[in-house]
Amino acid sequence: MIGKVFNNRYEIKEKLGAGGTALVYMGRDTLLGRLVTIKILREEYAQDPQFVARFRHEAQAVASLSHNNIVSVYDVGYEDTYHYIVMEYVEGPNLKEYIKEKGPLPIEQAVDVTVQILNALEHAHNHGVIHRDIKSHNILFGKEGVVKVTDFGIAMAISDMGQNYLDRSGNVVGSVQYMSPEQVQGLPVSEKSDIYSTGVVLYEMLTGKLPYTGKTPVDVAMQHVKGEALPPHRMNREVPMELSFIVQRAMRKSPDIRYASAAEMRASLLKLGLDAPHNKTGEEKSIAERNSHGRNNTRNRGRNSRGNPKNIIDYRVKWIIIALVIILIFTGIYSMFTIFRALARGEEVTVPNVLGSTKEVAIAELDKNNLGYTLDWRSDNQAAKDTVISQNIAGGQVVKKDRVVGLVLSSGPDPLVVPNITGLLKREAEVTLNNNMFTGSFSEVYDDEVPAGRVISQNPVGNTEVLDKVIVSVLVSKGPEEDLSITVPDLRGKELTKAREEIKEIGLLEGELKKEDSNDYYAGVVIAQSLEANSESTKGSQIVLTVSNGPGPSAKTALVSYTIPNDGNTHTLRIVVDDNTGSHEEYNQQMATGSKFSEYVNFYGTGEITVYVDGNVVSVQPVS
Repeated sequence: MIGKVFNNRYEIKEKLGAGGTALVYMGRDTLLGRLVTIKILREEYAQDPQFVARFRHEAQAVASLSHNNIVSVYDVGYEDTYHYIVMEYVEGPNLKEYIKEKGPLPIEQAVDVTVQILNALEHAHNHGVIHRDIKSHNILFGKEGVVKVTDFGIAMAISDMGQNYLDRSGNVVGSVQYMSPEQVQGLPVSEKSDIYSTGVVLYEMLTGKLPYTGKTPVDVAMQHVKGEALPPHRMNREVPMELSFIVQRAMRKSPDIRYASAAEMRASLLKLGLDAPHNKTGEEKSIAERNSHGRNNTRNRGRNSRGNPKNIIDYRVKWIIIALVIILIFTGIYSMFTIFRALARGEEVTVPNVLGSTKEVAIAELDKNNLGYTLDWRSDNQAAKDTVISQNIAGGQVVKKDRVVGLVLSSGPDPLVVPNITGLLKREAEVTLNNNMFTGSFSEVYDDEVPAGRVISQNPVGNTEVLDKVIVSVLVSKGPEEDLSITVPDLRGKELTKAREEIKEIGLLEGELKKEDSNDYYAGVVIAQSLEANSESTKGSQIVLTVSNGPGPSAKTALVSYTIPNDGNTHTLRIVVDDNTGSHEEYNQQMATGSKFSEYVNFYGTGEITVYVDGNVVSVQPVS
């Protein structure tokens, strides 16, 4: 970008900085041979036609402003996708840099800078222009201490696009440290929004710090809406109480109780008697110049009269008389000024009784009666938070206008401390909570580390301060969690009594019992189950059994044949039938070596017949 020339006229010389919406460069107007400031709109804004149109319109509108305390706008243009404005170049630092280097400014200088800012704002407001982004970064020091306010156009373009302090991507637009509450909330702005921001800048000049800080821009923004800044005189003992009151009034949350205009705030500052040269009117400067010119002529005439003693004496007598007359005139003027000043300062008002009022109502009442105030907080178990509980000048007293009334507000009741019961036995925890006037809500969970019966955790945690009695949620350990997995047995064909014993033993819960007619199973025998046999389940699961109403199966026969081994030994032959009636033994006898067995065996429904020889299975025969 360095070396680029816009409009065949404005040459980029060096980069000065970068703001939220524009890049700032020092340039040279090759036509007029002067240094200029060139601001180039950032790409993300330059791609928005609506924003660009508004930006150009507002920049052109600000160019019509002509005031010694406002940075002049010379030109607005577009070239090679760049939108730019050409402005007056100010050599001095901005106020933010100056405070960072010097710290808090002397009281007189801070007042002087603020008055010049208000001069610029009054001129802009009278022409229907609201700045919307007054901050110390936008206050520049010109030659001989003249203050220049800049960035009118960009601030207006952002605001009038319908945005507040967050852009479409959720990023912060502008400096939330200086934004008025109405800007933070996205409400309509007015001249009083600029007055609020000016109050923040004056606060920063007097204390070297910003009134509100936070971890994130959103934290800071919300403090403008709900926070309470420490008064400047509490931050810097050099700040007069009257000046601190002016800052606080400019920074009221409600625009209705701020200064009505820049002129009104400026008048309050000048009333402090901390005038600076930049605040003198043209007439005052002319009088000073005439007085200086007169003194020079007097000295010249004195030199021309030397050498004539009589003339010297006459000359001296005449000027003694003139001097006496001048002294008398100035004495009279001073006396009249003193009288008028005393009368002005002597205006009396009645202090309103604001005891029991909310903070906002009390401040409005004091403002209405032209009284200042200071705020302190003290805990009170009876009064609601932010209610006035005392005032150092009682209501009804008559005092001088602008007297400062000290208010003490309730910070609410003394906080209660939640006892720490973590690790205690449940009974010990209950007693501890009751002794401290708290109620506990107890629940139990498994825990592999905390022994059964002891408190695992609590909410709120121990030693937390709360403003009211709360129910403390307490988790108590049941010890390590047991293995709840089980294998579902096959209960079909078993008598209901035996089936119930089995499900109870393994930890299943019996559901509603069902009954059905069955030709395969006798009455009282389980014929179905809701949980599949041999499937995995957990203890405490429910199983529904279906039991037969009968009549059950009729007897059937199956031929069983087997030849005993011919080994010279006797053997035991045993036959077992497993069918719908269960398991029953049909034969169990000693058999001679080599003998043959062939008989019909009864069975019911379906099943199988198992043949054992000396306890060993030698045959399994399905039957149906």
